[in-house]
Amino acid sequence: MNAIIPARLDSEMTFAKALSTSDLVPRAFRGKPANIFLAINLGHSLGLDPAVALTSIHVIDGQPSLSAQLQAALVRRAGHKLRLERTDGAVTAVLIRKDDPDYEHRVTWDMARAKAAGLAGRGAWQQYPEAMLANRATTEVIRVGASDVLLGAAYDPEELTPAPPAPAPEPEVIDAVVVDDDDEGATDE
Repeated sequence: MNAIIPARLDSEMTFAKALSTSDLVPRAFRGKPANIFLAINLGHSLGLDPAVALTSIHVIDGQPSLSAQLQAALVRRAGHKLRLERTDGAVTAVLIRKDDPDYEHRVTWDMARAKAAGLAGRGAWQQYPEAMLANRATTEVIRVGASDVLLGAAYDPEELTPAPPAPAPEPEVIDAVVVDDDDEGATDE
């Protein structure tokens, strides 16, 4: 695949500017042709059509990130096996590389782990907990076992969204003795 060369920069930016005015591009790309240009070129390096890149590559805190579904598709396209096992409120992702079929990479996510990571109860975690567990297990097992397929873009959008700050601890109430400094030197009568 050919990277974008400077001679084509003007036409690629014109294309990105036109797309940035569309209501059909994701909100993060509207009015941001430079982000569209980068996403399309990142997608190009991964062998993706521009439309797929714009709908599956997200910009979170200035970082391009790939959806869990896109990561799974790229891993499978590379010939690796990726399976999800759902049991008792947990999701385990299993990755078997085509060049090492005798070894399984396994990652499990459950709600206890999501709570410990500060994720449970937030946004999509509240509405779709099993899907979010599957996404987390999928992206982690891919980072562990097939990061070479992703060319360094190995995080999904949810992973780059900062967790909300932890609540402030309750003040500790202790018994205290109050000493009045004005009583210094006073004597008992």
